[in-house]
Amino acid sequence: MPAGSGLAAIKALREQLQQPLLHDRLTLQLDFSIGIACAADMPGEDASRILRGADTSMYKVKRGQEEFPYLATWADAYAGTVNGRRAGRPGAHLPAA
Repeated sequence: MPAGSGLAAIKALREQLQQPLLHDRLTLQLDFSIGIACAADMPGEDASRILRGADTSMYKVKRGQEEFPYLATWADAYAGTVNGRRAGRPGAHLPAA
């Protein structure tokens, strides 16, 4: 999945979650970050590598290196530690490429 309609659904979800929220007479502008990786695009890779790809994808968008929605590549799954990813989280133990 996230090719085509899957990416469109993720983009629509992001747009919905970024709608202003009224709270106690204040308008809050929300934002959120999401990384996208598709296991079918990385055959044979384990969940830790796919998660590493999703993290890399998210930070590439946050840094302005890629436009949202950006789908992680195989190379993203082999990126070094992403943004100081904390120890103990799945994928954090993988050696930097």
